[in-house]
Amino acid sequence: MKKTQKRIIGLFGLVLVVAMTIFAAFLPSPEVSAVSALTDHITVVVVNEEQPPSASINSPNSGERFLTPDQTIEIGYTNLKQYKLIVTYTDEEGVETTETVAENTNPDPVGPDYYDFRSIAERFGYGKYVFKLEAVGDDDSAIDDTVEFEYIAIEADVTKDEETGGTYVDLDFDQDQESLTEDLKIDQVILTIYDKDGNEITTISPIVVKPPVGRVEIPFDDEPAGEYIIVAQPYNSAGEALFDTVIMKVTYDGKEIVVPSTADTGGLFKNLNISKADYLITGVGFFLVVGISGMIFINKRGKTSRRRK
Repeated sequence: MKKTQKRIIGLFGLVLVVAMTIFAAFLPSPEVSAVSALTDHITVVVVNEEQPPSASINSPNSGERFLTPDQTIEIGYTNLKQYKLIVTYTDEEGVETTETVAENTNPDPVGPDYYDFRSIAERFGYGKYVFKLEAVGDDDSAIDDTVEFEYIAIEADVTKDEETGGTYVDLDFDQDQESLTEDLKIDQVILTIYDKDGNEITTISPIVVKPPVGRVEIPFDDEPAGEYIIVAQPYNSAGEALFDTVIMKVTYDGKEIVVPSTADTGGLFKNLNISKADYLITGVGFFLVVGISGMIFINKRGKTSRRRK
């Protein structure tokens, strides 16, 4: 009996070691996978005169939002006769302005060319920008590309201090305010709180925030439970509202603000964003399957040996 028990423990341990080794070998490493994603696919492009003409705006990407004007417009191209870079700016009232900001009638055979966004932003200000590249290839083909993005004064988020339960508005803006022109500098941000019906909660708002302050507490303590809207509007020193009003919705339960969490830790391999919990769950499941299978195998083998005797 003791001999059989030792054999069972030994075999079970061996199966466990082999199973965990195989499991560990096939697990993706978060530290390595991020690097391999960048290094596994390296493309080398050799440009020559026989390559067909091409032109594109390589950066920035469409859909981005910038808090600083220190951005570079990069144009990549090959074998062009000429190109134009055209910008369409939309202000806070929806008025569009279109201008040619760069023109090259004798480009090099191969790009890229770079243009500074700061000078453009200082002329137009905060708002929506659409950059269009219109090019003519050396074979007279027409090529175009377009990107659109927003240059904004602030971003704001509602956060909750888990220790005190306090509710805060965190403001993000260009920290280098001194490098901006006067009409782009944030002199103050006014926070206004409304109920779900659009009525201002005058007992706690408006709240004035002066840069470089970037965090302020919202005292909801004496307000009834319900849904609220927090509006953050930046102004320059002339009292002009800067483009971009940030609207944040929150729920107050009578004791504290309920701030929904947007963190995604991977929950059971969701989008392959594997979390530590996923590794643990998978490891335990694999361990149970292998362990139970090993015990069944040993039990059957023991019965067979007894019948032979």
